[in-house]
Formats: sequence, structure tokens, C-alpha cells
Amino acid sequence: MTTGIVETFHPADPIEGREIDAFHRLIPTLRAEHAGDYVALWGGRVIARGACLDAVCREAVRIAPRRPVYCGWVEPEADGMAFFSRFDVPAVA
Repeated sequence: MTTGIVETFHPADPIEGREIDAFHRLIPTLRAEHAGDYVALWGGRVIARGACLDAVCREAVRIAPRRPVYCGWVEPEADGMAFFSRFDVPAVA
């Protein structure tokens, strides 16, 4: 088994930083309620979820247009890695 260090990114923008902090803080709840799905967070709350990242991001754009939204995969295993990816929401058709 290979082990390594995973670095996390924390942006200078405090609003974006709060979303990242919320994702990490919510991992236990996200695993309990959304394991195996992608989720979109805005305002520290799940605003969209589903099996397809594209569909989750499009729903997030509809709900929170032109806002920084964080989408990520919620790993079902407690010892697995739950991760996020930043999705800046420009106008998406």
C-alpha cells in the first residue's frame, strides 16, 4: 500500500474559504446522507446532489447563479477520502 500526503487548498477569499471549511466539517453528515454521490455546497448547505457531476453543477448554477459553489464526491467509506473540487459558477447555458 502506498501512503502519501494530500495537500488541501484554502483560498484567500474568505467566502470561498468558508465553503471549503463547511465541506470538511460536514463530511460525517455528507457520508451518512449522500455517500457515493456528488454534492454542491453553497452557504454551508447542500443545494444539489446526484450521481452525475455535470447534473449536480447545473442544478447548483440554477439555484445559486453567479455564486461560488463547491462540488465534490462524497466517498462512502469512512477511511476513504472525501474530496471537493471548486466550481466557480459563471453563467452556464
